[in-house]
Amino acid sequence: MAITEYRFTYTDKAVKSLWKVDDKEWMKQRREDWIILEQNAWPKASKRELAEKKRFFLKGEKKTYINELSLYLMTPFSAPDEARLVFYSDLFRHPSAKMNVLGQFVFIGSKLGRGLPWIQRSMQVFCVGVLGSEYKTPHCVDFNNEEIYPDDSDVLCRIYTLAAEEVFSGDYDYHGVMECFDYFLSAFSADFIPARMRPGKMSRIRKGINDMLSAAEKYIGHDDGSLEKRKFAEKILFNKNELERLLNAKLAAHPE
Repeated sequence: MAITEYRFTYTDKAVKSLWKVDDKEWMKQRREDWIILEQNAWPKASKRELAEKKRFFLKGEKKTYINELSLYLMTPFSAPDEARLVFYSDLFRHPSAKMNVLGQFVFIGSKLGRGLPWIQRSMQVFCVGVLGSEYKTPHCVDFNNEEIYPDDSDVLCRIYTLAAEEVFSGDYDYHGVMECFDYFLSAFSADFIPARMRPGKMSRIRKGINDMLSAAEKYIGHDDGSLEKRKFAEKILFNKNELERLLNAKLAAHPE
């Protein structure tokens, strides 16, 4: 399978331009959003840590270390090309930083950004501009010719099904997993690495798939009025036969 190559030379200046610091209305909204983010994402953070994050969130200025997931979450991209620009920028120069964003943003980012008015847009443009709909290893080659890898397919599948269950249980009004079902299905279609299939792992994956299907079916029967959740449940159930086929093939390939 061909590897997508990105050899752009994005600079910090291009990323910095995403902060509209001269726009009074934009800054006013940004300050209001910070109150939500500060309370939801880092309730136990020190004043110093919060001050550093707030500076970056409001102005795009960074003086000390901030973990990559927080950096990506706090960067105000709103279009697929901007999400990609940030991902390949100097903010995430080391491959491990990109891999952490690739594997965690949809899942942990949805938790940290809960309640923010723009979190859904961020997830949507990330899934289009960075994640895509096809799982592959490596995910891409960046402009420094470094290979960027996603999480192992078996790990991703387990995390995805758990998050999907949380959506239907009412833990989330919105979650990024609702944007990337095709990517998950592609990952579930990929071969699992035999050496990493420890005892009990396939049983947990089987439980995850079955529980996700059951949660989707239950939601359809007693939905809470969310059109987006209903569409998500319908998409899962539309692919029920394919999920069960893939699950049976995995169980045959990795008997316990």
